[in-house]
Amino acid sequence: MKKIFILFILFLLTGLSAIRAQNIITGKVVDARTGEPLAFVNLLLDDGPEGSATDIDGKFTIAVNRPVKTISLTYVGYLASKVPVDKANGLLLKMTRRNIELTGVTILPGENPAHRIIKNVIAHREVNDYEKLDAFKYKAYEKMVFAINADSIMLADTALLDTSAMKLRKFVEKRDFFMIENVFERLFKAPDRSVEKVAATRISGFRDPVFVFLLSQLQTSTFYREEFRIGDRTYINPISNGSLNRYFYQIEDTVITRSDSTFIISFRPWKGTNFDGLKGVVSVTSDGWAIRNVIAEPAITEKTMSVKIQQLYHKPDSIHWFPRQLNTDIVFRNMEVQAGKGPNSRFHMIARGRTYISDIEINPAIKGSELAMLGTDVDPKATSQSNDFWKQHRIDSLTAREVETFRFIDSIGRKENFDRIGRIMDAAMSGRVPVGLVDLDLNRLFRYSKYEGWYAGLGLITNDRLSRKFNLNGFWGYGFHDKMAKYGGGFEVMVDRIHEIALGYQYSFDIRENGSTEFPFAQRSMIDETFFREILTSRYDRYEQNEVKIKFRAMRHFLFGISAGTTINRPGFSYQFTPMKGTDNPVFRFTELKAGFRYAFRERFVRTVRNKISLGSDYPVVTFNYIHGFDNLLNGGFNYNKFDIQVVASKYFRFTGRSTLRVNAGLVDEEVPLAVLYNAPAAYAGFSVQSDGSFSTMRMNEFYSDRYLAVFFSHDFEGLLFKAGWFQPRPELLLNVLWGDMAKPLLHRGVEFNVPRLGYYEAGVNINNLLNLQFYSIGIGGAWRFGPYSMPDASDNLALMLTFKWGF
Repeated sequence: MKKIFILFILFLLTGLSAIRAQNIITGKVVDARTGEPLAFVNLLLDDGPEGSATDIDGKFTIAVNRPVKTISLTYVGYLASKVPVDKANGLLLKMTRRNIELTGVTILPGENPAHRIIKNVIAHREVNDYEKLDAFKYKAYEKMVFAINADSIMLADTALLDTSAMKLRKFVEKRDFFMIENVFERLFKAPDRSVEKVAATRISGFRDPVFVFLLSQLQTSTFYREEFRIGDRTYINPISNGSLNRYFYQIEDTVITRSDSTFIISFRPWKGTNFDGLKGVVSVTSDGWAIRNVIAEPAITEKTMSVKIQQLYHKPDSIHWFPRQLNTDIVFRNMEVQAGKGPNSRFHMIARGRTYISDIEINPAIKGSELAMLGTDVDPKATSQSNDFWKQHRIDSLTAREVETFRFIDSIGRKENFDRIGRIMDAAMSGRVPVGLVDLDLNRLFRYSKYEGWYAGLGLITNDRLSRKFNLNGFWGYGFHDKMAKYGGGFEVMVDRIHEIALGYQYSFDIRENGSTEFPFAQRSMIDETFFREILTSRYDRYEQNEVKIKFRAMRHFLFGISAGTTINRPGFSYQFTPMKGTDNPVFRFTELKAGFRYAFRERFVRTVRNKISLGSDYPVVTFNYIHGFDNLLNGGFNYNKFDIQVVASKYFRFTGRSTLRVNAGLVDEEVPLAVLYNAPAAYAGFSVQSDGSFSTMRMNEFYSDRYLAVFFSHDFEGLLFKAGWFQPRPELLLNVLWGDMAKPLLHRGVEFNVPRLGYYEAGVNINNLLNLQFYSIGIGGAWRFGPYSMPDASDNLALMLTFKWGF
């Protein structure tokens, strides 16, 4: 027993001695000139074999059971160095950027050794991509700081700075311009159902979470996708099928440890290739040929903004690779702060986003109800979480600079009412601006058409500040050419916000284009390009309508609408419908039941306390509407059925650009006035502004049908064909086709029109982005009319136009 006791004591002492001998070395690696942290620097202890790498913030922690004398540092683009270890904790290691001379690439016989590694990564992509799992969930803390790139003003001699430059220097010495931080849980279920549930959000200067989804829209969550979108461009992933022939890869370094080997490979597009590519460095581990970390940015600097992404992966369960940290650094080249005079007085706005992932669960049980809405869902309590909650979820405490940024910008936000500015920005996208308890309907303020002339009016809708349960609306306006007042009003009661169940009533005394088609749930905004076409419209009906309606969401992807009402319609032009004899100014009465839906498969949303904003769908969006007209019911004079459908789809094709297809079709099965039939959407004016979903060479009111099929196809080459520095035009091809028929065109007298039985065709080319004005760009285009309905005079077949493309 005594011997056993002595052996136990010796074993214990040996273990304690081993624990005491273990060295923990911590530190940070930064750029020697700027002080910026360097992510993924390779660290080797005493020339090996033990080693490590810095994390995404340039920090490192190394545990080793022996004394360490030196650390060797290697990093692409920097001079390799070896530094002595004079202390265990808090090492600050600096690396000097290497002056890189661009030289030609020498092609040697045999396969590029980097290709073999990249091929292995591509072959194992389905296994290593965590978004190919059946399900997962994790928690994350993210933070984005907005500042200015003011290195020059901070390094300048203060005696040489003028008053405005000194004020700016004093400001940036203490604080940044803006900050956002969020805490959220992400839930994912194959193949691509994902939601981020935001438990806490804080935005400097704002109480309302208007920018809660900003960082998630700028950061790609995995580097295994075939392509991904940064800003307004789609980039081809260098780790994807077909990339080997378009990217140049080079092994920059190899780190060999006892467990695996890590290959550091730089990549960039081959010179002479013309596509939206990336440049950067990827670290690949021989353990499953997975990505260990990556740094990437656009190969060509964009005029509006440049983005650099950094991602760090690890194995939380020793089996699956998963991201641990995500960085996004942005330079907004179209947003500047000016202080002082001269060429160095303008400073770009920059943003630094950081996302830290924790509490990862792989293949958990996730209920379907937890993914009822895809996108971003903000908890009503998210803006009022306690300091203790934030301390629990932050990776590190806020720095003194960050605390001062929140304090200062919050005080300015309260004084200048930033929340109101945020609501205005939010509402302007839907054509509404909040003013106290009501929203101002911008579409009811001013408009112009050839028929109405200038219109001036006022439209008001109560908002959530009055009630989240209901809203009231009303409008009044006057057209100075048709000399007619328009007015109306109604209400809507929100029964269930989750399922979007709402009941309403609307009265309108107004005008609408003769033969136009209104699809359910279509919303107008101030950036809607159809506004330009309405300027040219000249044939309208005056109508008076009473309508009750209900809408609701069901089966996750469907939004349904049902309504019933009566309409008194008076043509605003000379017209006779021959079944109604004896008058040149007929009055048509309709009693109608309408039922329609909008289907958007896996449409993503941002849902806040106030509203729900669509982020679109990657799949075709289908809208359908059915109308049944009743005769002898509430004075209705026509019995008919009308069917309308619209399908809109957009898809990016690698190395060629983005194609968009819009298909509209409709059918009316009985004899009805022109108001119920289809007036083809023409937009010809010789020289005009392009309007999507219309025919640029077709004359106004030229074609009518009682059944039709219209196809609008466009292909945007984006920036793939021309890359000449700051001048980057974007060619776009157009092809529009219309087929239609009418059973009895002679029933309609007093107007001239054609029926497109033989097919109407036009094709065109736009050169977009000739002039980039930050939030939108201007280009020029032309379309040519050909086929059976081409004009005898060749010049009449040509339409020239300006193009407007919005940047958001």
